[in-house]
Amino acid sequence: MSLSLERLTEADAKNLLAFERDNRAFFEAYVPSRGESYFVWDEFLKRHDALLAEQADGTSSFFLLKENGQIVGRVNVTDIVDGVGDLGYRVGADSGGKGYATEGVRLALARVDATVVRAKTLPDNVGSQRVLEKAGFKQTFDQEDGFVYFEFRRDSNS
Repeated sequence: MSLSLERLTEADAKNLLAFERDNRAFFEAYVPSRGESYFVWDEFLKRHDALLAEQADGTSSFFLLKENGQIVGRVNVTDIVDGVGDLGYRVGADSGGKGYATEGVRLALARVDATVVRAKTLPDNVGSQRVLEKAGFKQTFDQEDGFVYFEFRRDSNS
């Protein structure tokens, strides 16, 4: 597997939008839609620039998971405050079941400056729950809001 995790850059916008468009239906089967405007170039570029600004100020880290230079997924650790951040990730429809998500999450955890990283899944997204567990997350609780919550603690997982 020639998998790499690369920090998001300005130059990634065009290929990232193509990845998101190509996988839109697949992603929307598991998570709420980002809305029509997300897929319009000018709006996407504004959002992309906002992500790069968050990354520059250290409150978030955005990564692209690539196989042979092609985007196959993304991993983000956002809202990093006082060593605590929130994980999000997605792998394209053609890349599932290959261990990419687990490896991408592991690689991202090694590159972010956070002691605790939280994540959540829908209860029926067992595949995502397995990814988190394989990457060192522990389930913390089921919340009334319908999500299953997980947490990675660097001090107990390193």
